[in-house]
Parts: sequence; structure tokens; C-alpha cells
Amino acid sequence: HFTLTLSSLIETDGTRVQSDMSEDEFVQFTRSDRPDFYCILDARGIPLEQSGSLPEIELYPIQGHQPAFQSARFRDKRPGRAVSLRIFPKYDPEGFDDDESNPGRYPEQVSSNQAWNQRIDDLEKGSTVEGTHRDDSNRVDSLHLPLPLILARDTLELNHSLQRVSLWLILATSLTLLLGIAAASVVSKVGLLPLERTAAYISQVDFQNLERRIEFPQAPAEIQSLIGSLNQMLDRLEVGYDRERNFSANVAHELRTPLAGLKSTAEVVLSRPRAPAEYRQALQQCLTISNETESIIENLLMLARLDSGGCELDCDICHVDQLIRMTGNSLLEAASSRGLGFVFTLEPPIRILTDGAKMKLVLHNILENAVTYADANSTIFIRANNLDGQLRIEVANRCTHFDNSTLEKMFERFWRADIARSLTGKHSGIGLPLCQSLIRLLNGQIDVRVDQENVVTVGITIPSHNGAN
Repeated sequence: HFTLTLSSLIETDGTRVQSDMSEDEFVQFTRSDRPDFYCILDARGIPLEQSGSLPEIELYPIQGHQPAFQSARFRDKRPGRAVSLRIFPKYDPEGFDDDESNPGRYPEQVSSNQAWNQRIDDLEKGSTVEGTHRDDSNRVDSLHLPLPLILARDTLELNHSLQRVSLWLILATSLTLLLGIAAASVVSKVGLLPLERTAAYISQVDFQNLERRIEFPQAPAEIQSLIGSLNQMLDRLEVGYDRERNFSANVAHELRTPLAGLKSTAEVVLSRPRAPAEYRQALQQCLTISNETESIIENLLMLARLDSGGCELDCDICHVDQLIRMTGNSLLEAASSRGLGFVFTLEPPIRILTDGAKMKLVLHNILENAVTYADANSTIFIRANNLDGQLRIEVANRCTHFDNSTLEKMFERFWRADIARSLTGKHSGIGLPLCQSLIRLLNGQIDVRVDQENVVTVGITIPSHNGAN
């Protein structure tokens, strides 16, 4: 609106430009408190008309027809913004003021009446002349010479408003952040309450009450899954602790029995003077008991090393068929005393890469159990073959007091089918658990089954070309 008004107050006769502006008409430029600023320039950038003191801005003729904005600073140090645009003075050669006191200014674009008339003639002939336009009758009613206009206004109020908005934004952001932290604290505290209760419950569990389980039905579904896993862990801990407790009791029992035998033998021999042959017989009996005790201790140590992963393999080519026959022959005397016989079904030669010493220990324990628990006057069948890269060995014998319920306990440590433990000192109940651990170390498997005729079959399977794990 201001630019239109200002254009109507600026006149040109084609060679000069003059302004009929009155300062009373635009009080925003003449007020004493923070006045605005305007300036009309010629093409050379020389002010033709201006108000107040010039702000500290770079005055330059603008290019094109789009307004150009820039920062400004007034002489009184007020910050501001300025815009440069074009205005078109009114062409009025008849009403131009010829007062010598106000001769007007000569813009560079039009230097003579002849040049101005030439522009009019070109327009009348239909040529396009920058800064002109026609009405509907195709008649030139006015000719506007575009002149640069600069308007400037201070931005104190705007800056203060922006500062207030920034302050409110900072306060709002800080308050939102504090409220968010408080809300997160409350939510996390409420959300972690089930975990805290679960942790408090677990802290009360020790080896005196491992049978206790975590019960928290009000907990969320996510916590219920965790509680279920913790209860399963407590189940395993209880089973492991009971096994260790029973292990200590069983070891004490197994070692107390041979020690009691040694003590009683020594007491009987020393109760009165005896012949040298009787002393020799007592010493031989003590040596037998010592060897059996040593065997129990060695098996316990081997089992402990296997459990801790500290047992290493010494692999070499092993002739399994020969090893089976040698182990069976070493037990012929014990088998004959119970009327037992061996039937070997082997496919020689059977050779694999494995730890021969550990393989011998496995075969000896399995065959010794067969000789001990097989029905008297029966036959023990031993089969071995090497097919498809797998060595399969089976030891089968009839045992009428074995059934499927017995199979579940055969690999428990210190469990024995001899309920009365009449064989204490000879069988400690760790033979099959030891075999199971050794076969696993050899990257194999061991299994036991009982058929309807109470024939117990113990089978082992290990890779024939990769026996070492």
C-alpha cells in the first residue's frame, strides 16, 4: 500500500523526477521514537528522496523485479531489516513543477526529452519497452520509470518477542524434560517392582531351603517367563546339591568299608601270635583291599577330571577286536566262578583312531558289570562291527532282576543293582557313569536297553575315523 501511494506522489516529465510527499502524511517516518526509514535512489544509487538518518546498510540498485531483503543498523545502534524494491513514478509533463528552487533530479536512464519521446514512439508502434504498459484501448496512458526504493524498520520489538519466545521455549522444554524424567522414574520404579520382589525372594534362597520356588502370579507376562527360568535353575541347583551331598556320603561309605576291612584284618592278626603263613595270608588280604580302594579312588579322580574338562586324550591306532578279547580273557576266572561264558562275534580287523587306554577302561567296566550281575550259568554275548565309519559294540546278558525302571538309575553315581551292597569294595556304583563320561569324551554315545526276556544290552557307538573329541 505504501509503495502505491509513494508512486502516485512521485512525478516525472521524462527528464526529471520530483516528489510531492509531505512528512505529515507518513508519521512513521517522522516520529521521534524509533522512526522508520525510506529512501528513493536513482540508477546510480544517489538518494533522490529520503527520511531521517540513513541506516548503516549497503545501498545498491536491485536487479530484476523481486524484492531483496538485508540486515540494517540505524545510527542510534538499533537493529533492523531493510527491503529494496522498485517503484514507478507518475508521468506528467504538463503538471511538472518548474520552480527553480525545486528543479528535480535527472535519472540516468532518461537523459533528454528526445530519448523519452523515442520510448513513447516505440511503445505506440507496439514495441515492448521495459517499465511501460498499455490499457485495453492499446493507448499509452502512463509511463513508469522504475526507481529503486529502500524501506527499513527496526526489529527491537521483534527481537524482544523472539527472546521471549525463546525463553518460553527453553522453560517449556526444561519443564517437559523434568516432567519426562519424573514420569520415567515413576514408570521404571513401578515396572521394576516385580524384578525387585523377585530379587528379594531369590536373596532369601540358600542351600538350607533350595526346595523353595518363586511364586508371583501378579507379575507381568515378561517377568513370568523370567520367574519360570529361575525356578528351573533352582530345580537344577537342588538336584546338583543333593547329588553332591549324596556323593560325599557315598564316598565316605565306600572308603569306610575297605578301611574297616583293613582294620579288622590287622586286629585279628595282631590279637595273638601266628605262624608266618597266617601273617602272609593276612597281608595278601590287606593288599587286595588296598588295590580295590585304590581302584575306587582312581575312578573318582578320573570322573572329577572329566567333569572339570581337565582330561586329555592320547589318540592312536587301536585294534578294538584284540582289545575286546584281552579284556574278556582277563575276566574269565571271575566268569567261570559263576558258570558264565563269553561268545564273541567280531569282524576282524577292527581298527579305529582313539585313546586306547580309555577305551580299555570302558570295555573293562562294561564286561565286569556283565560278569557281576548276569544270571548265573548264562552266556554273555559280545558283538562288534565297523560300518559306515561308526564302531558299534554291544554286550548282552540275561539279568532277571533288571527292568525298564532300573534303566533310569543305571547312570546315577553310586547307584547299584546290589540293593544290600554285598559287593561293597568291589563295585562302587560309578562304573557306568564313568563309562558315559569317557564315551562322551571320545565323541560317542552309550545306551542301555532291556527286552521282554530281561536281556540287558549295553551298546556304545563312536566314530571310527574321528574318535577324539
